[in-house]
Amino acid sequence: VAAHAGLHPEWGVNAITLASRALAALPEGRIDSKSSINFGTISGGTASNIVPDQVFVRGEVRSHSTQRLEELTKQIEDCFTRVVHDWQDPTGEAKGKPELHFKIIPDFPVMNLQESDPVIQHIKKSGLKIGMELEFAIAGGGSDANIFNGYGLDTAIVATGMTHVHSTDESVRIEDMAQLTNLIIALLT
Repeated sequence: VAAHAGLHPEWGVNAITLASRALAALPEGRIDSKSSINFGTISGGTASNIVPDQVFVRGEVRSHSTQRLEELTKQIEDCFTRVVHDWQDPTGEAKGKPELHFKIIPDFPVMNLQESDPVIQHIKKSGLKIGMELEFAIAGGGSDANIFNGYGLDTAIVATGMTHVHSTDESVRIEDMAQLTNLIIALLT
């Protein structure tokens, strides 16, 4: 609920403050060996002299377990719901109550490939054909492979050798790019 921050702050309900309470109560980062939570953006308010009536928090939950993904997402929704529900008007003069609009967008379906799956065996054989011993690992990234797997098309992610991903220090060595190119040629031939 917007209000003038100097004349009648008691008329407002500060959306940013409520969001910060929920965020402070939630876990974030690496949750377990297969799951993570990240709140990546928060925006709201229009001016420093106005009690902010809206705040938008965008985050994500990742897990290699569908059940754990659902549990963590529910935990986040429940926490925000509880903060909004438990809000108390400190002066009794607020011109409304807080509301929550929680939206879940399933971006990346869980991938669950086994080393015995044909796509993994094809990659392994292609690597051996060019003398490249590959390491297969569970990673925390999201890609088109998740989407393809979600539609039943077994697809694996082949790493490029990037380091410091999504930072200003992100890089890949020329040697790694050349090796990846050789692997791609082997996969296609």
